[in-house]
Amino acid sequence: MKFLYLAALAGAALAIPGPPRSPAPRATCTSPKLRKSWAKATTAEKTAYLNAAVCVTKKPSRLNNGNSTLHDDFAFVHAKLFPQIHDFAGFLPWHRYFITVYEKALRDCGYTGTAMYWDWAADSSNPTKASVWDPVTGFGGNGAATPDKDGRRCVTDGPFKNYRPVYFNFDVFPHCLSREWYKDDPLSNVIDMGNASYTPARVAEVTANTVFDDFRRDLEGGPHGGVHRGVGFGFGDMGFQNASPNGESPVLEED
Repeated sequence: MKFLYLAALAGAALAIPGPPRSPAPRATCTSPKLRKSWAKATTAEKTAYLNAAVCVTKKPSRLNNGNSTLHDDFAFVHAKLFPQIHDFAGFLPWHRYFITVYEKALRDCGYTGTAMYWDWAADSSNPTKASVWDPVTGFGGNGAATPDKDGRRCVTDGPFKNYRPVYFNFDVFPHCLSREWYKDDPLSNVIDMGNASYTPARVAEVTANTVFDDFRRDLEGGPHGGVHRGVGFGFGDMGFQNASPNGESPVLEED
């Protein structure tokens, strides 16, 4: 019931109905929607997704929070519920519902496909070259080499380079969208984005768990947390998980 309550709260906050509180009769799904890896999407599919995602960042807030946008609403809800939706059994189903709500927002912006995801395990051997970072058919690359006055490394290319999220670390703090790709060895010139935590072998260890809570803990604290740190170490938006939806789209986080 705790998960259903929180899911319904998120849906209500974004003006989208939450899931039913009582189990629905079991039905056979004859044509399930399949989410696609960003790397396997066509250029046309990527363009359609990005256009809709930019549209979400320009729509007005449904929470009537000042000058914030519909995209900011997702960061707001995620931050407000952060202690209740992490480190508990509902972590995975809550976030899957959260992505469904975001997909509905994309559809309201004309998108007709399904939510996509970054297959970080497949790109773990060279994550900085992953197609999600392409400045034209992706979300743009790393933040600037020189931080701004607030210590943030602003994203300088891609469709979201001028996007300014409103929330950060539980607070109202308008700022540039920022990324700071992590280096395991800070003295090295090699940026590996903490890839050791989400290699295919590491993911296989996680999925080998036969107890759900062991699986959830291992995934949340392992590959999932590693991706947050890898993309937004320091003051990057993805590095602060409470407001991580600032990172343009759940495609960068939720696999």
